[in-house]
This record gives sequence, C-alpha cells and structure tokens, in this order.
Amino acid sequence: MGIEKILSEHSFSLLLASTHNDPLVERKSLENLLSQPIEGMIVEPTKSSHPSHNIGIYKNMKSNHIPCLMINSAYQDIDFPRITMDDFKGGYMATEHLLELGHVEILGIFKTDDQQGVKRMNGFISAYQQNPSVSSIGQFITFQTNEEKKELPERIRAVLKHANKPTGIVCYNDQVAVQVITIAKELGIDVPNELSIVGYDDSPIASILDVKLTTIRHPQEQMGIDAGRMILKLIESGTGDGDQSILYEPELITRQSTKEIKR
Repeated sequence: MGIEKILSEHSFSLLLASTHNDPLVERKSLENLLSQPIEGMIVEPTKSSHPSHNIGIYKNMKSNHIPCLMINSAYQDIDFPRITMDDFKGGYMATEHLLELGHVEILGIFKTDDQQGVKRMNGFISAYQQNPSVSSIGQFITFQTNEEKKELPERIRAVLKHANKPTGIVCYNDQVAVQVITIAKELGIDVPNELSIVGYDDSPIASILDVKLTTIRHPQEQMGIDAGRMILKLIESGTGDGDQSILYEPELITRQSTKEIKR
C-alpha cells in the first residue's frame, strides 16, 4: 500500500509478482517483468540466507543500469540499495523482554531460509549471552518456508506437550505466534499465565486476538512509502545507482501475551 501510494502520486503504475519464496518462481517473475518496459524494480529477496540462483539476472540488471532496490533483506553477492530492519536487535529485544520477566526456559522459533530469521535467531542467542545469570541457552525450533504449514505445527505441539516445556516463546513472526497460541489453547495451556509469547511484525491480528500479542513492531507501510520514494530517486538519477540505504530500529509493543513468571 505504501509503495502504491507514492508511485500513483507520481503517475507510475505498479506491477506485482509474488515468488512464494521459491527461486524458480522468482526467476520466472524476473524474466516476465524484464520483458516489459519497466523503469525500476523493488525486490524482497527469495531465500536470502542462501546464495541466489538468480544472481546473474540481477548482475545484468545492474550492468544495464536498471534501478533496483531490496527490501527486508538483500543478496550478499550484489550491491543494490536496501531498506531493512535491524532484525538482530529485534530478536534481542524480544528475548530480553522475556528474560527480564524472569523466564529462563525460552523457546525460539525461527525461519532460517531468509536473513531476517537468521538475524532474529542470532539476537535471541546474544540476549542469553548478555545475561550471565542465565546458565543455559534456550531451545530452538528452526524451519524453512515449505515447512511452515505442516511440519512446524507438529513440532510446536511436541515441545508444548513435553514435561519440561518452555515458559516463554520468541516467534519468528506474528503468524507463527498465532499458531503457538492456537496449539497452546488446544492443549489447555494458559497464555500468558503458563506460557508467555512474543511475536514479530505487529501485524493487524496482533491487536485483535483474544489475548493481544506482545510483538516487535515492523514499519510495514512506512517501508513501502520509503521504498517508493527511493525507487523514484534511482529512476531520476538516470543510472540506477545510489548509496542510500535505510535501517529501521525495532520497537517492542507490550500487550497481554507476556507476564512475569513466579518462581
């Protein structure tokens, strides 16, 4: 919405393609878009924690001065301007929040085929390392995009059914947090009295759940507005080059899904 708002104000139209985080779909999308007279491209990288299968296409775009910027993440093998969030800090803040509430046994659930998830997981680990009073690093569930709907819920359910289940969970995003809340309810686990949960993104669902979700705010629409403005500047430059990039600071939004633990 933010991208479209800015582009429409400047009489640009928006073509949209979804890759479903699949490199083959990304390749087809790039080829289809580049076959049309586009003036610039905004890309959220596909499986950004892996080497890109399509880096040759991006290098051709750069050599042909087609303006391009990356949002949410960036490929390491190509130097395009980028608009990203400090996901390491966001993961750290979410974990630190639970540690400050007295939680020790914390589960981190992170997607690892994109850089956002890897950075959030590293922030989770760092928060433990910065709290010397906590002797052990928490548990992990890591997953890939194609595991999110089937395998991941069963793995969450197995952890929550265990006798030594965690008292707090840091989730990759709010969608995963909703899965956790749903499974906890099925198992008769009370949120937040028995289980505290932190999401990530502050999506609309976070504030309409029965137990409103504590989460890390992601500046989604502002990112779109800034992306629209930046791609226009790159187009106006005539070369597609630019060294401007934006890094957003995360913000912890505390609601009802986390609670101090009594020991």
